[in-house]
Amino acid sequence: AAIPDSLGGTLTAAAIGAQALFAPAPGWTVGVSWMPGVTALSTFSADANRRAIGFSPVYVGVVRQITGGMNPLVTDSAVSPGGGSWSPLTTTAALIVAVPIPWPDYEIQLDRLNRGGTYVAENSGVRAWAVGYQLAAHWTPGAPPSAGPWSLHATHDLLVFFPAPYESAGLIEYEQNQIWKTIPDIEPFDTINYRFQVGLEVEPRLHLTALTGSTWRVGVPVAWRYRPAPVFDGELAVRDTQEWSLHAGVSAAVTPFGMRRHLEFIFDYRAPVAGKNLRAEHQLGVALAVDLISRRTP
Repeated sequence: AAIPDSLGGTLTAAAIGAQALFAPAPGWTVGVSWMPGVTALSTFSADANRRAIGFSPVYVGVVRQITGGMNPLVTDSAVSPGGGSWSPLTTTAALIVAVPIPWPDYEIQLDRLNRGGTYVAENSGVRAWAVGYQLAAHWTPGAPPSAGPWSLHATHDLLVFFPAPYESAGLIEYEQNQIWKTIPDIEPFDTINYRFQVGLEVEPRLHLTALTGSTWRVGVPVAWRYRPAPVFDGELAVRDTQEWSLHAGVSAAVTPFGMRRHLEFIFDYRAPVAGKNLRAEHQLGVALAVDLISRRTP
């Protein structure tokens, strides 16, 4: 993603991640998601030595289907995998745990910066443990064979963060604390609490079938996310530092015809519409979804 930075440059980074889901029983799914995963490549036009490499948190969750017959591994199917009755509305609820990756070590990064080498200045995502939930709904008007080609998918999620070491928040925070430790009568910060993060996404979708038998899904996702001002050692030290963003974009997915397993190629692009205290981030994603368990009937 190309990101205009506060220093006046543009940060470009590429990441690769993975997600695994397993349905141990009807209506239940367990999963591990590491998205965007590892940021392995990056460039910054205003500082040739600055890097954005890192590891995003790992999300572990349990999903329970509340209504409908949606296959939990195929998020826009409205027919149960066992051939159950049609349901125009499918809803799910998930319990999520966010596990942070303890990297980078900012003592090492500060030393690299002072020596004139390459360095990492910030985390890839929020570096704190969190618990939360995600609610999802998928609505398809009508019923087969008269069901229309349109559907609506919506998700809402909330994460509540636990306090984390202040010096793990970033290179600036680590360096500030080292300076404050040398000044009499100034106490360095011990913890930072990001409090919570809430998100909402709505995506109208169009479903098409090509002459070759392949199925296509085209969507227009609109996503909003908010996180309040963090708390340092139990106190709100800096006001008006809350973060929020609004993105809109386009997504497309194709499922080839005649495959023994469910196989889906996914493309997603999102552009910044509005926000506060965040970079204007353009997001481009390409994914491959494969069902490794079930097989289709020949």
